[in-house]
Amino acid sequence: MKTNLELILNSVGEGIYGLDNNGNITFVNKVFEAIIGWKSEEIIGKPMHPLIHHTKPDGSQYPWEQCPTCLTINEGRIFRDDNEYLIKKDGSGFFIEYVSTPIMKNDKVDGAVVIFKDITERKKAEEQIKLLAQAVRNSGDCIAITDKDYKIIFVNDSFCSTYGFLENEIIGQPIFIIHSENNLSEVSNDLFSSITKKEIWTGEVLNKRKEGNDFQVFISLSPILDDNGDVTAIIGITRDITDRKYAEAGIKKTNEELIKLNAEKDKFFSIIAHDLRSPLGGLMGLTEMMADDSQYFTPDQKKELTLNLSHSARNIFSLLENLLEWSQMQRGHTAFKPQMLGLKEVLSESSKIVNDSAKNKAIEIAVEITNEQEVFADTNMLQTVIRNLVSNAIKFTPKGGKVTISASLTENNTVLIAVKDTGIGMSNELLDNLFRIDAKNHRPGTEGELSTGLGLLLCKEFIEKHGGKIWVESEEGKGSVFYFTLPCNSE
Repeated sequence: MKTNLELILNSVGEGIYGLDNNGNITFVNKVFEAIIGWKSEEIIGKPMHPLIHHTKPDGSQYPWEQCPTCLTINEGRIFRDDNEYLIKKDGSGFFIEYVSTPIMKNDKVDGAVVIFKDITERKKAEEQIKLLAQAVRNSGDCIAITDKDYKIIFVNDSFCSTYGFLENEIIGQPIFIIHSENNLSEVSNDLFSSITKKEIWTGEVLNKRKEGNDFQVFISLSPILDDNGDVTAIIGITRDITDRKYAEAGIKKTNEELIKLNAEKDKFFSIIAHDLRSPLGGLMGLTEMMADDSQYFTPDQKKELTLNLSHSARNIFSLLENLLEWSQMQRGHTAFKPQMLGLKEVLSESSKIVNDSAKNKAIEIAVEITNEQEVFADTNMLQTVIRNLVSNAIKFTPKGGKVTISASLTENNTVLIAVKDTGIGMSNELLDNLFRIDAKNHRPGTEGELSTGLGLLLCKEFIEKHGGKIWVESEEGKGSVFYFTLPCNSE
């Protein structure tokens, strides 16, 4: 009988030991020996608690009176626990799950039997799971897990704070509740079809918060597969990239501004080095000729030289005036004081400056604007625009041509002003580069007049300052029409 009992005890997969009423070990099985390290002959008859149960997991002493096995012996009760701690012969400890049962003899407690199982690996796994759960819960990224039908079964704290939901509000909801309708359909289709294909999907999409506003996120979606390879859940990790997108947009804008500033600098130096130097050189040559050889010139020759001097001086003055206004505009020093203006009166004042140029080339300037037509504009800016557009029209119109200035009211409650000429027109290449500061678009007029393209840049900036637009229609050999719009009132 004893041999059969030993066979049974030694065949059990758990450690087993018995105690008498004094807590001394009465028997142990082979699993006990293998786990604890004590042989039966070394430990039988010795008190159990001081040998294998004297210390708690935190290192503090474990009094015998608090031991569940002691309580089993003293009170005759069964105790179960999955967080006890035993000490091996070598002094190392390990966690156990155990049951302490009283041995009854004649209705009296006659000791106890303890069955235990080493749960060290399970404890490690539980700790890892706990650590992972804490990491997921406290992650700075938004983490959501859905079932295979896309119903949300878990969200972490970052998800709730980012999307504005309480956990109990979002659990059980379809994940589509946070997917913006403003996503491109191909992006949405690709995203969800990847899950069907059991593939990981990453990319940038638009999600929406509880209050309904969209924001950009980087998302990684991964299907969770069971042992059969079927999708049982989906985990999605999203990161709000709104700030990054703003930063990227800011960098892009800064780069564009730097490119523009560099082009403006190059344009400025080009004007100083070439466009201003050439007419000044010509002017100096004419004055030296008159100073050195004036006694040899006839009255008609002197008159021609004087006209040439005047023409050169006007070109230089016009260039310097544009250069000054453009420089002030770039530095933000140009005053902007729009008011209601009579358009015909402004045109008359602006045209006086270019009348001599028109007379020299026998070009007619026709103004087809009524006295009643008004615009809401800054006087100086509007005069600069008119002066430059009419001056350009004269410059690129052969002798005997015509420049027509007209205005009409549009359906959008703006005034459309047109400056039309019968000049040489422009090629498509020139048209494409006309209002670009980084392009070389200047060419001489029909009489060799100076041209930098700076005046048109001023026109564009001044018109856009008013909220208007400027554009041109032209064909080589058939003249050009410059259009621009201005508000007709202050509203």
